[in-house]
Amino acid sequence: MGLWMNLDNIKSLEGVNYCWLEEGSAVTHDALRVLIPTIRAENSQFYITFNPNLLSDPIYDMFITHKRDDALIIKINWDQNPFLSDTMKKEIEHMKETSPDLFDWVYGGNIRTTTEATILHNIEIEDFEIDESRQMFYGCDYGHIDPTVLTQCYIYDNQLFICNEFYKTRLDPEQIKQAFINIEWIRGKNVIADSARPEISKMLNSTGRFMFTGAKKNIGQHQKVGNFKFSMAMFLQQFNKIHIHKSNCPNGAIEFLGWNWDQDKNGNMLDIVRDGSDHVIDSVIYSLERPAKVWFSSNIKR
Repeated sequence: MGLWMNLDNIKSLEGVNYCWLEEGSAVTHDALRVLIPTIRAENSQFYITFNPNLLSDPIYDMFITHKRDDALIIKINWDQNPFLSDTMKKEIEHMKETSPDLFDWVYGGNIRTTTEATILHNIEIEDFEIDESRQMFYGCDYGHIDPTVLTQCYIYDNQLFICNEFYKTRLDPEQIKQAFINIEWIRGKNVIADSARPEISKMLNSTGRFMFTGAKKNIGQHQKVGNFKFSMAMFLQQFNKIHIHKSNCPNGAIEFLGWNWDQDKNGNMLDIVRDGSDHVIDSVIYSLERPAKVWFSSNIKR
């Protein structure tokens, strides 16, 4: 059954013991959210085959970046193929010598670090000294099955420095509260949080230890689904560098490198930010709404 056209029909499937998901790198988050709970027979199994493409691909994120304990990962490559012709071996060797980056993706079975769909090309991942004298911005993206994320960043000399992240999945509201109470770097701070969960912000504010305010998700752009993230992507692109603290923000490093524009089924680029593993990014862009609004009003013609 095709996931592209038959997603609603798949919801009604019952008694499936084995599901083979071919070309897994092309499967969307929305399709996985429908498919995985549908295969629910006792001891049912998934077999997923794919050629790695992008770090942000949902399958890669779910099973390689964040490896599951109940998943067996097997990497099979051209050099394990006993039937490979000498002609093909020569082609592979030629690409290895002339285009090592392309070889690493096509034949090495590794992901592409940048493509025409990559949004940000100004990323630096390093352990930098955090300048505590700067004005800090704090953001939060609530989750449950998805991770709950908290971030700290600052801007200096047209560079963005992402200093710290908190990142944890499957937290209920009470667990979120207890976890945040113990985070020293947000004590007494104002945090811009996902406005979709105002009840959690209200509960956090009742502790008296910090102040959580709902993100407006608008910096002056036209009101349309996806326009906020598009405008924030433009804002992040204008920085000379975005420095991500390697030790403190491992998930942020993965997400920012893999942040991509969406494509249609024919591979054509869209001016829509691809939905997926961008929870740290959401937290950061919420925190930066105020400076982004100033930039937007000065640089974007209506």
